[in-house]
Amino acid sequence: MSRARLVLWGVPALLWAAFFVWYTNLSGPMTAAEIEAVVARLSAEGGDPVRIATLRRFMEEDTGRQFLMANLLDAAEAPPALGGMLSPTFAFVFRSTLEKLQSGDRFYYLARREGLSLLPEVEAH
Repeated sequence: MSRARLVLWGVPALLWAAFFVWYTNLSGPMTAAEIEAVVARLSAEGGDPVRIATLRRFMEEDTGRQFLMANLLDAAEAPPALGGMLSPTFAFVFRSTLEKLQSGDRFYYLARREGLSLLPEVEAH
């Protein structure tokens, strides 16, 4: 087998193996002691009690089976036919992300370059 073919098949195989090992839960669901340790740490760090309760419920109800990831690109809406680059759902997600980014960093977008603003595109939806 040539070196190029080995790299061609070896690199994706290694990436798949790393992904499988990382995301496959071989130990089953979390124990009550593990759940309590996570909840205690989040509470000690000043976490939101409602979110901590939601996370606790999720961890207690988790079966320990494998986590599935969905490809949302295949389920995405088609872009608008006339004008605009963003579908309504993506426009909402994009706008929310930018608003959170801007509120988290007061210097972000402070000096926009003329002609590069995406705000009119986002506001059109």
